[in-house]
Amino acid sequence: MSGRLDEPGARRAFETRLGVLLRQTRQAFTARRRVRIRRGARGAAPSAK
Repeated sequence: MSGRLDEPGARRAFETRLGVLLRQTRQAFTARRRVRIRRGARGAAPSAK
C-alpha cells in the first residue's frame, strides 16, 4: 500500500478521498445532532410507534 502512495498524484487522490469522507461524516453527524437538539427544545418525548 505504501508503495502505491509513492506514485505521483496517488497520495493526493488518497488524501482527497479521505477529506471527502471526513466532510460527509461530519455533515451527517452535525445534521443528526441538530435534529436531536430541535426535538429536545420542544420538550416533547419522542413518540413510540
